[in-house]
Amino acid sequence: MKFSIEQEKINGIMSIVQRCISQKSLQDILSNVLIEAKEKEILFIAHDHKLACEIKADCEVIEPAKILVNASLLSEFIRKLRTGIVDFEKTGKFLTIKQGETKIKLLTYEAEEYPRISRLQATESFSVPALMLKEMIRLTIFAASNDEKSIHLNSTLMEVEKDSLSIVSCEFYRIAYKKNIIRNNLQDGEKRKYLIPSRATNELQKILQQNSDSEMVDIKMTDRNIEFSINDCTISTQLIDKEYVDYQKIIPKEYKTKIVVDRKMLYDAIDRANLLVRMKDEKSVIFNIKDNKLSVLINSEMGNFYEEIPVKLEGVDLEIGFNPKLIIDVLKVIDSEEVIMEFNSGIRPAILKTSEEDNYIYLALPMKI
Repeated sequence: MKFSIEQEKINGIMSIVQRCISQKSLQDILSNVLIEAKEKEILFIAHDHKLACEIKADCEVIEPAKILVNASLLSEFIRKLRTGIVDFEKTGKFLTIKQGETKIKLLTYEAEEYPRISRLQATESFSVPALMLKEMIRLTIFAASNDEKSIHLNSTLMEVEKDSLSIVSCEFYRIAYKKNIIRNNLQDGEKRKYLIPSRATNELQKILQQNSDSEMVDIKMTDRNIEFSINDCTISTQLIDKEYVDYQKIIPKEYKTKIVVDRKMLYDAIDRANLLVRMKDEKSVIFNIKDNKLSVLINSEMGNFYEEIPVKLEGVDLEIGFNPKLIIDVLKVIDSEEVIMEFNSGIRPAILKTSEEDNYIYLALPMKI
């Protein structure tokens, strides 16, 4: 094997590879990356049985071959090199990586030892713009649970209906939902649900950020797996075989109080109030809505905070409390100038929207005042 490739290109590839390998030990066969040099391209394959990636890169290949090498060691060395051409050459059992006067030799293994994952035999497929999918993930993934024991909540639900795609994430205190119009082959009344591990969704988000927003993402599914392809990068993951929360039953369809408020003013006020909340405190930030004003206040052992924000009020006056983080998190990812908030009472879930037509809903449970 002998080839040359730009440091920036292989560094980006190896950053994806390293997140897909087994983290158990350096001796685990799945801690390696399979590198296959063909005529004018290199193929990188890595997986840990649950999450897999396959990435192609155009480069100058002098001697085609397949090798298996430790992914973490290779990635770390590549990352520490300067920009420019990096030369790779296998001699005997070692892979020599050289840039100028800098070089390292890494032990390689037989490519045949690597357990390959079969390519997906898709039962469903469709394509979406990269920008659309990236925005849908950004607006929802933060609401997924980080508790790996709650497998069905440490995930993202993808729902596909005729000409529509929805992405939902939730944990015990909140739900984030985003819907977009797409083209697919489903008929009226047909619905497909795919429960994707958060780890895979987070990885997909990183890959989308590395690619142009003008690209298309090809999505293929079976009952057990899902695959995303953009440009020369493909990642696939096992789906979670569990029932998801029936979120539609939880989201209120009516409201008694509605406000339209400047997003940045609301974020800044809660962010300032949050300074008085310690890490383990369960203090709520209180919203007092009255006379076209939203009063943001908090009382804690550290002190008191109060700020008034002008709002457009529709309906009855209201007082309600929230965990500040639940509101701060969503206001961070929304980029609209104004947000809409809808309430029914001080003890029932509240809804935050970006506009009436945007098909984005964020639900937050209140806290006791």
